[in-house]
Amino acid sequence: GLASADEVDREGIMVGLARAAQRALEQASVAGLALDEAIVLLDGKHDWLTAGVPAPPRVRTRIKADRDCASVAAASVVAKVHRDRLMIEADGVHPGYG
Repeated sequence: GLASADEVDREGIMVGLARAAQRALEQASVAGLALDEAIVLLDGKHDWLTAGVPAPPRVRTRIKADRDCASVAAASVVAKVHRDRLMIEADGVHPGYG
């Protein structure tokens, strides 16, 4: 899930994270994922998800999860590749964007 720069600028990074997560959870649910059986692992010590999502799944936090958990590390790589593709598109709309 994504949150726009405008959303983050207006409401802050924690709200932006929660909005992006809510959108991702909605997509996962539509795809047939049983969210009531899922556990979401957040990298870090702060659970920014539970308060921002109407019906959150079970959440666990783990410091350095991207280092210690293959699925979190993989998700981090997927997110960065997606961000890089968005940045390449932005350069097409705004030449020199970089």
